[in-house]
Amino acid sequence: MLTEKDKKYTVKIEGKEYEFAPINWNVLSGIETELNTSIVDLIPMLQKSIYKSTLTLAWVMLRDKYPLTKEDIGKVTDHKEIMAITSAVSDVLLDFFGVKDE
Repeated sequence: MLTEKDKKYTVKIEGKEYEFAPINWNVLSGIETELNTSIVDLIPMLQKSIYKSTLTLAWVMLRDKYPLTKEDIGKVTDHKEIMAITSAVSDVLLDFFGVKDE
């Protein structure tokens, strides 16, 4: 379940709540490094491999605050949690780039 509190996004993973890091240069650089692409090419990449890319994005946005690995996040098996994480990642990026989700 995604919640927004003063532009802070949280998501529950296996019953524990985690807050995504704000998008900053470290997060943007981490996204480019881990996905081996530029931010401008991110949307086409997400369209080609949504789950692999979203898992990596979630990990990059959580790793500075929590000792999680991609494998930890990847163990989520509940469909609702997977969709909530995917939605949260999307919301964070849309908010950062100033795109209004309607």
